[in-house]
Amino acid sequence: MGEAAGADFQVKWHPFLLQPSLPKEGVPYADYIQKKYGIDATAMESMFRRLESTGKTCGINFTRRARISNSIDAHRLLQYAATKSKGNEMGEALFQAYFEAGRDIASSDVLLAEATRVGLDTAEVQRMLESDEGLSHVLDSNAEAHRRNISGVPHFIIQSNGRSFEVSGGQPPSVFLNIFDRLQ
Repeated sequence: MGEAAGADFQVKWHPFLLQPSLPKEGVPYADYIQKKYGIDATAMESMFRRLESTGKTCGINFTRRARISNSIDAHRLLQYAATKSKGNEMGEALFQAYFEAGRDIASSDVLLAEATRVGLDTAEVQRMLESDEGLSHVLDSNAEAHRRNISGVPHFIIQSNGRSFEVSGGQPPSVFLNIFDRLQ
């Protein structure tokens, strides 16, 4: 539960696969970024410096990672954690592991460590990761997001009393506070 502008709200995480075709073992991060954005190493370095600088102003210490991997198991774990009332904690732990610690969130070892850190049962999580549990939900939710023309993250769906607003991309707090005020 969270609070803003005097309103109580619940956060529900939905899967959205940014790179569903990446192999689980990943690819070199720099190569991927340069190819995706059509930039050279100098432009990529400038992009990383801007990201790091912007992150610091928000208390996020972005780190550079060697590889970028398929995140489907991380999404499965996040959905599993939500069933144990640990969705928000798991989401924050995965973000910190990936963006700040540069850990590989496709690795079962990393996922198990982060799940244990937020208080999930290690044996249950290992069983889940070794199965296909949650896979169809992640794939179906991802397909639904694309059908709704959601094309990136973050994407917020804010609902109350039959009214709904959607916000895409990083936005200042004032955007959300305005929506919360309008929903009251």
